[in-house]
Amino acid sequence: MNLSVIFATHRRPETLGPMLARFCALEADDLEWEVIVIDNAGDEQTNAIVASYADRIPVRVLRETTPGKNNALNRGVSEASGSLFVFTDDDILPSPDWLRELAAGAARWPDNDVFGGRIVPAFPEGRTPVLEATHPFYRAAYVVADWEQDEGPCHATQVWGPNMMVRATLFSGGWSFDPAFGPNGTDYVMGSETEFTARLEAAGHEPVYLPQASVEHQIRDEQLGAPWLFGRAMRAGRMEALKSGHPGGANLFGAPRYLTRAVVGAWLRYTLALSPRAKLHAGIELGRLRGQFREYRAMRQYRVMNGSGA
Repeated sequence: MNLSVIFATHRRPETLGPMLARFCALEADDLEWEVIVIDNAGDEQTNAIVASYADRIPVRVLRETTPGKNNALNRGVSEASGSLFVFTDDDILPSPDWLRELAAGAARWPDNDVFGGRIVPAFPEGRTPVLEATHPFYRAAYVVADWEQDEGPCHATQVWGPNMMVRATLFSGGWSFDPAFGPNGTDYVMGSETEFTARLEAAGHEPVYLPQASVEHQIRDEQLGAPWLFGRAMRAGRMEALKSGHPGGANLFGAPRYLTRAVVGAWLRYTLALSPRAKLHAGIELGRLRGQFREYRAMRQYRVMNGSGA
């Protein structure tokens, strides 16, 4: 069984180097595998880092000039040769048996085409985030896909980008990632992989969770603080709105009237919060609602410009 590991990168040498170093320790001698790195920035440092590992792992770089992670992934898919496509991000640290566990899982579930593995955060040494692990947003913020369930069928929303696998036959059959989702600079809509797996699930491709196929997600220093969390929450809100579609009905400032009231309420809670913890929680909720507000306004403007009503 052969595997193509595919991921996009955009000027992230601080995580790319440690990730490829960990790839050198993969226990994959019994597998045919390749690593395809799609440089979405035209960055010479990225190319130099990858080249420094080319004599230790089967890795190569492609350059995709069209901005956007999903554009890059679609390019990688077009060049991959494996029968299993393993998608990940440029900031993971795989366990030594990661690829063997993925390949074995695909063999155990021959009638399934979509797989998700376990993801846990790797925080900087001696550092912890300001957000407590019990908060509802913690899992989405730090990409924690540790579902505490046995191997077997799961929901599409449990398959996350840093650790997912799809049989190549789906892509040769016409499936692809939607460029409207996913990282594209600093301002983007989250949820590119779950949008993709949700479409697959709706078409009858039930995912399977493989908890033994495990990776760590490198957390950077700036991701520990409130400003990053607020921005992350806003991108999550945009994803929620884009996936649900504009509800129509009464509008205020181009967004649903109820949402305008909710944004004002969240802003007041944030402004009047008396404790750092209360301010953090209110700021996360405000970011999520602002993201929804922005995306709904964009949808309405698009409909008006295209003559499909207000």
